[in-house]
Formats: sequence, C-alpha cells, structure tokens
Amino acid sequence: MEIAALPARKPTGAIDKIHLLRLQLEEQVRCAIEDQGKIVVLHQVERSKTGIEILFPSFLERLKEKYQDNLIIVIDAAQMRGNESFSRYRKNKVPGRIGARAKTHPAPVLAQSANMFLEYLNAGFCILGTGSKFFSGAPFSGFLLFPTAKRELLSCGDIAAGLGDYFARDEVDERLITLKEALPTRRNYGLLLRWETALANIEQYASIPFEKRAYIIFRWGKKVRKLVTETAHVNLLDKSAEIKNDYFQHGECNTIISFTLHPAIQNTSVKALGTGALKVVHQWMTKDISANLPNNATFEERLAVSHKCLIGQPVEISEAPEIGVLRIALSAPMVCQMAKENRIAEMKRRIARELEDDRRILDKLSLIGKYYYFLTKNL
Repeated sequence: MEIAALPARKPTGAIDKIHLLRLQLEEQVRCAIEDQGKIVVLHQVERSKTGIEILFPSFLERLKEKYQDNLIIVIDAAQMRGNESFSRYRKNKVPGRIGARAKTHPAPVLAQSANMFLEYLNAGFCILGTGSKFFSGAPFSGFLLFPTAKRELLSCGDIAAGLGDYFARDEVDERLITLKEALPTRRNYGLLLRWETALANIEQYASIPFEKRAYIIFRWGKKVRKLVTETAHVNLLDKSAEIKNDYFQHGECNTIISFTLHPAIQNTSVKALGTGALKVVHQWMTKDISANLPNNATFEERLAVSHKCLIGQPVEISEAPEIGVLRIALSAPMVCQMAKENRIAEMKRRIARELEDDRRILDKLSLIGKYYYFLTKNL
C-alpha cells in the first residue's frame, strides 16, 4: 500500500492554484490505475480545518465515471461545513440580504439543499461525517455511508482486527453481513447518546430557513474578518480571498476564520509563530494570565488577558517554513441562537453580541502578541 498526500497550500501557506492541483491528482490517479494496475482510494477532505474546498464534486464525478470500480472516492465531511447541495447558490442569491433572490431562481432549489449527501452517494462516493465539529454534538459521533448502488463495497472480505472495540452489530448496515457477524452483540449506548446530542442540534439548525442561515453566516463572517484585520499582531489567513468565493461555500461563506499570530520585538511584529508555539498560546487563552504581564502593563490590558477564551486548536499549514494558524469558528448552535429573532434589527443585535465574544478573543491574542517574549519567560 502506498500513501500519497497532495497539499492544498504552497510552502508559504497560500492556497495553491486549483487547476494545478487537479492536474497533479489526475495524473497520480491515472498512473496508479492505468500504468500500475492498482485500486485507488481517493480520500478527499470536503472541508479543511481552515474551511477551504479545493476539489469540487464535478471534477471528482468525472474521475469516478472514467475509472469506475478502480477508483473508490471517500468524501471526508467531518467538519460538516460543506455545501448543502452540489447546486451553486451564488448565481441566484445575494447572501447579505434575507429574501434577496433573482427572478430566475427556482424555489425548489432551496428545498433540495439538504440533498448534499444523497448527491454524493448517487455519484458513487463514500462519505465520512460526524455530529460534532460544526453541529457541536458530543465527540466521537461519527458515521460512514456507502453508495447503495455499489454492491462490491458492501461485500466485505477481511475484517480489520480491533473494529469490535469501536462498533457493535447494531451500528452496521444489515447488508454488511460478513462485518456484522464479526462484531460483538453488545449495545453501544454511548454512541446512541452521543448522536442524540448531535441530532438535537442538527434538527434545530435544519429548521431555520436557508436564506436566514446564509444571512447570519455571511454577516458574522464579514464582521469577524474585519475585526481580525483591525487587530494588532494578528494577520488574516487568505486575506486576498473574497468572502464570497469558490473556496468558501457554507451560505457562500467560510465559517472558520483563520489567522496567524506575530509576536512583537521592540513594538514591531515579526514572522508568524509556528504550530508548536501556538499550542502554548492556545493554553494561555484558557487561563487568566493577568498576573504574568510586566509591571508597566495597564489595568485595561490586565483585564483583557484575564478572560478565559476557547478557540480552535492550532493548525499547521506549512512545514518549511513552519507556519501555524489559530481559528475562530462559527457553530450550528451559535447560528440557532442568532436566528431566534425574526426582525432584522433584532437579529443584528444578536450577531453583535456574539461578535463581542470574538472581540475579547482577539484583544487577548493581540496582547499575547505584544508581550509574547515576556510571557514565555514568566509562564
């Protein structure tokens, strides 16, 4: 077995050109199948940890149609932040306004927005997903879906040892006879309860009209990106990319805002911290570090760093040079809270209250950047 990774970013951290990535992947698949006679499993992350999408479904569909059973495509939708349909809304919608719809926009398109998984399955793709991440259910609430038309995927042969430590018979499709017989018969109440927490959030989120969700996500994303650009010692990742962009497709926006942290030397920001250093910063964010600031720090600064903040864990986007990012992410329960209001003015106030928390996070990060080298010696 050979494993080949195709990074979506250049060594600088910038998103690589999509057409070049497609050409590289297509050639790797062609070489493995046509020249070497291998079966290829293509593991496609539907959304990265920074929220980007690189290989669109239409491209993957074309590969699948060409190579059929020699190519198994697995869509990793663990973030659950992807398109709600293969259909693109941008040509027919204005996400910044509720109810804004072009005259050519057919009403059934929005009604079909929940069909993303069905469309993946109809294209012959397998799907990995989870009820945590965006939907904020309990961890380890995962699933794997098989395309029903592909009988060969359902006829398991050798079963990997240890699967019985994670699954029982009741969690497995009844058509996977060999796998079911190899698994224990115990009842996995833990998995059931974890999915109950996730389904409650999923159902509440799905009950909100698509246009309302899109408005909230668009407005939140636009405001947070603006806050990041206004914050000292913090640089927005992919700042050259527009908010409404082919890379970002959840209500036409990225629900993960990623940024680098640049500590100051003599009041001047230097290069971005790597992932290792950001892991330490991530720990500092969860603590009151007001007592660790230098004596000349102001009362307002000590108050700002006293807040205990939870943010996304650091993600490495480049090894050489080492570049890491921190993230502020929007979750489904947050959208649900902001969607409780029906009047635009009240909804804007709800969004503004959510942005106050984001502002506190960025204020603390900015001060960590300002006093980073002092803190590394005193924490």
